[in-house]
Amino acid sequence: KYLLSVETTLIRKGTKSEAALSIPVKLVFVRNTEAKGRKAKSYVVLLSTDTTLSEEEIIQLYKRRWSIEVFFKVCKSYLRFAKESRGVSYDSMRAYIAIEFTRYLMLVWLQRMNIDERTMGELFYRYAEELKEPDWLTALAELLRVITESSSENFESFVAVVTKQVETFIAQLPLSVMNKLQARECHLNESAA
Repeated sequence: KYLLSVETTLIRKGTKSEAALSIPVKLVFVRNTEAKGRKAKSYVVLLSTDTTLSEEEIIQLYKRRWSIEVFFKVCKSYLRFAKESRGVSYDSMRAYIAIEFTRYLMLVWLQRMNIDERTMGELFYRYAEELKEPDWLTALAELLRVITESSSENFESFVAVVTKQVETFIAQLPLSVMNKLQARECHLNESAA
C-alpha cells in the first residue's frame, strides 16, 4: 500500500552548453517498513519516469530491484566484474559483459543443481504430483467422508441435512453450471457402467 501518489515535473537547469530539461515523473510515497524507533513512521519516495504505470506496478518494480542488486554484487565481488577487463572499445566491453553474465549463469546453475532441493530429480516430481489439487468432486466426496465419520451421533438426520444443503446449493447454481454438472454426472455414470 502506498501513502500518496503525485505526478509532477522534474526540472534540471541547464548550463551554457546544455539546455534545460523537464521530465514528467510520478512520485509514490510508501511507508518505510524497515525503520525502527522514532523513524518508524518514516516513508520512502519512489520516483518513476513512466507516468503510465500504476502505483502498485511501481512498487512491484522497486521490489525486484533487490535481486538485481544481489546480481551485481556477486558479479563485482566474486567475478571481479569491473577489474578483469581494461578494454576501452564498445565491442570489447560488450563481449566482456556477455562473458561475465554467462559465468554468473553457470555459477547459479551449478548452485541450483548441487544445493537446491527443488532439483532432486524424481523425488521432486513425486512430491509435485502429491501436491496437485484434486478435482472438486473428489474434494467434495472427501469432505463429506470426513464429516460423516466425525458425526457418529444421529447419522441419518445429519446425512439428510447435508443432502438437503447440497441440493439447495445445486438448485441455486446458474443454468450453464448445472448443465455442465449434469453432463459430468452422465459421463461418470457411463464410465462406471
